[in-house]
Amino acid sequence: MTLKNVVFASSLGALLAVAWPGLRARRGEPARAAALDGDGGLTVHAAWLAQRESAMGDWQSVAPPLRSGDELQLVVRADEEAYVYVLAESEGARRVLFPPADAAPSLARARAGWQYSLPARHLTWRLDGAAHDRFTLVVARHALADPLAVAASPPGGRTAIRPASDLELPLRDGRTGLATARSLAAAEVVVEDFIAR
Repeated sequence: MTLKNVVFASSLGALLAVAWPGLRARRGEPARAAALDGDGGLTVHAAWLAQRESAMGDWQSVAPPLRSGDELQLVVRADEEAYVYVLAESEGARRVLFPPADAAPSLARARAGWQYSLPARHLTWRLDGAAHDRFTLVVARHALADPLAVAASPPGGRTAIRPASDLELPLRDGRTGLATARSLAAAEVVVEDFIAR
């Protein structure tokens, strides 16, 4: 075997080691990543993009505290099929923001390894004068009849949160902004709060 063949074989081996989980997921066999604490639980990757229009009319990503008129978008990806819910808390009252009340329950379903933008691609939630204080991401392996109750007392314990590299996402004016990203893991249900104010 020549040196050229050895280099090719080792490169191919490295490529397969990196790409194999993704190839399995594309064939319909989701590659399960171990939870952050190593127990094989549900793992989710989430990034919150908050943006604000400047006095000059361009958009920029911003960090909390957010104010009226700011817009918020969530990008989420689960390592296995899951159901995604977003709750909003304003003046002490919590409500389900996503999926909308009149939507089919299947709208909450997320396929393994697919990246979703919520509320939808190129759409955002606009903060109004009602002072949205907190947004909560709830991700579960099964559809939830009452995501509000589950968020208050998630089965399987608390969510492990690990910072991830910030994600560049498109702003309203087409430029890019940085979204705060985290990797989340829990035994049964992932719950993460985004404090807006």
